[in-house]
Amino acid sequence: EFGAWTALGAGLLLILSTPVQHYCGMVMAEAPALLFFTGALLCYSRYLETERPLEAACFGALAALAILTKQVTAVLAAVPLGAVLLTFRFRLLRRWSFWLPALIVIFACEPWSLLCASEISDSLKRIAGPPSWQPAPAQFLRPLVYAFGSGIFALSLAGVWARIVRPLVAGRPPECRWAVWIAPVLGLGCAHLWFAGSFETRHLIYLLPALLAFAAAGARWFAGLLPATR
Repeated sequence: EFGAWTALGAGLLLILSTPVQHYCGMVMAEAPALLFFTGALLCYSRYLETERPLEAACFGALAALAILTKQVTAVLAAVPLGAVLLTFRFRLLRRWSFWLPALIVIFACEPWSLLCASEISDSLKRIAGPPSWQPAPAQFLRPLVYAFGSGIFALSLAGVWARIVRPLVAGRPPECRWAVWIAPVLGLGCAHLWFAGSFETRHLIYLLPALLAFAAAGARWFAGLLPATR
């Protein structure tokens, strides 16, 4: 949508960002999990545009790989329902391809979950609790501002306004790709309210591609506000 040079610049910004350099410079699973996570979002965006089962299956396969790599990427479960709600495409709920990713994830991840059921249960009991409304927003937003600076973060907020909020206020659904990009942001934000005790800034690394995408959208929106020059 924004051209190859913008995509190249965004990719370089992502690679050179402090969180990516920090966590990918250690022996950690964040790098492959981020790759699977972002690929899953791109596949689901494509599925909403084409409604082909192949894209839904690719989303399910990549989501399963991401979850098996890092459990925090289970927020991908918020993508299908969130995207459908934002785009008003409720008819997809009646299509078998909509439920195909869930079947793939269950088939791939459930055996491991059963083997580690006691450990998972103990972890959830330790970190879960009532929502923490006061510190959570600051803890959630501060690392996103720190990742690329306040300028990029401000542009991303403008992009959310232009691509998500403004269409909804006007009574029309946002474009599929933008609904897909915002869904994990909302999902991880809600999860953070319940699991604030286990929050780590590295969990937000999966939102950085969405942050850059909305920043590009915000920059274009601001450019459209400037007076045309002859």
